[in-house]
Amino acid sequence: MNPDLPVQPDTVAATFRALAEPARVRLLNLLIGGEKAVGELHAVVGGDLSRVSRHLACLREAGLVTSRRDGQRVLYRIASPQILDLLTLGERLRVSA
Repeated sequence: MNPDLPVQPDTVAATFRALAEPARVRLLNLLIGGEKAVGELHAVVGGDLSRVSRHLACLREAGLVTSRRDGQRVLYRIASPQILDLLTLGERLRVSA
């Protein structure tokens, strides 16, 4: 980490790597509405449950979502309201390009 830099390149790169997969962005969109269980997310996005879990783990490792256990279920939520701003900015940058 270099404190002289305005942003930390490794941190920013890890965030954008996590956002590089459209399925992960879809999961974030679903979580903007509030906390959801893995099963709820899987019911909407479909596909393989293990793949949904891996995408959620990637988002968690990047600090974009947090999780907690509720009995047998694992619930996920957006880690920060600023994530919506980041997604919106990404969409605006693409539209204006």
